[in-house]
Amino acid sequence: MLTASEQIAQAWEHLRANRLIDVEECCRRALQAKSDTSADHSAAWFLLGVTLGAVPSARLLIFRNALQGSADEHFRPQLIGRGIDPKRFQLSHAMEGEQGHLSVYEKIDVALDPFPWSGHTTTCEALWMGVPVVTWYGRRYASRVAACALEALGLSELIADTLDNYLAIAVDWATDLDRLTRLRLELRDRMLASPLCDGRTFTLSLEKTYRDLWRRACATQ
Repeated sequence: MLTASEQIAQAWEHLRANRLIDVEECCRRALQAKSDTSADHSAAWFLLGVTLGAVPSARLLIFRNALQGSADEHFRPQLIGRGIDPKRFQLSHAMEGEQGHLSVYEKIDVALDPFPWSGHTTTCEALWMGVPVVTWYGRRYASRVAACALEALGLSELIADTLDNYLAIAVDWATDLDRLTRLRLELRDRMLASPLCDGRTFTLSLEKTYRDLWRRACATQ
């Protein structure tokens, strides 16, 4: 039996040979792999290659403070081995400027939320900096955190329910520069007015939950 990675590689070769952009069909066998996490990781690598293939002008930026040394040496061949031209991706671990790592978002038009482990702080940072985040609503809580933030901002159109949908959303937003510009200008104000930044309401709700739990516990004594 082929491993998830081998199935993804086989599907990728089929895609390139037939000039197809159909992630759902190509990834179906990989998602049936014995290990869900392994399949998700393989599908994620595959999706990066397909997204870049669908948007010829796009470049991939992967940023992480630990992305240096052996980590860099690991990721670079992973990308190249999946047919991604080294000229079309950049691995970074540090950014200069007063804003520190937040300045990386000045170089990003669309953020691709990783899976199966979705972003939380990084998702909020991207949105705060005016960058839309495309996410896949997965099977686990850890795969749904970014979706919660997007729903709070009224951006449910950035939430995908399939890999094919994820690709379609990413390509649609990456090729609509006018929409990206409008969102970048308004996203911070939208976030400030959303439940994400309403600490008072959140705290009152949390306190009410504590009181309800305490009363429920007392009632059982």
